[in-house]
Amino acid sequence: MRQLWILRHAKAAAEAPSDRERPLTDKGRRQCASLAAAIPGAGLGPMPGLVLSSSATRARQTAELVVGALGGPPLELEHELYEADPDDVVDRLRLLDDDGPEAVLVVGHDPTMAELVAMLLADDGRDRSLAGFPTCALAVIEVPAERWRALSFGEGRLLAVLRGEG
Repeated sequence: MRQLWILRHAKAAAEAPSDRERPLTDKGRRQCASLAAAIPGAGLGPMPGLVLSSSATRARQTAELVVGALGGPPLELEHELYEADPDDVVDRLRLLDDDGPEAVLVVGHDPTMAELVAMLLADDGRDRSLAGFPTCALAVIEVPAERWRALSFGEGRLLAVLRGEG
């Protein structure tokens, strides 16, 4: 079994020189602090051993503010995650070393993150995840894959949904 942690970036400014450069707002920073404080006591299983984040400013800042609560795993910024769809994210995860981390955190954007959660879950878990996936929402999904390259849609089990409050 593997765990996939899916995090939508926190609240971002409405304007910036470009969409990619939109930074977190004060509310977004509070959301990250709240989420980071909630993670250690949530009993989520193995902490991610790797964080893959969109290179957009708001996603990168979210990842940087939350990674400490995970024990400081490596953070890799992925330019391709900025405009990725769920298939692109899964394709990227399938490239991970099978001897690598048991759990991985992906930080990105909606609608991709909400769609990814829905597509990974078995039919009986989809309604709970789609009740809302606001900014700074984290879904933890257990997937029955011994190897990352075997990751597939429709087989996951939702373990938890946490939301950063701001």
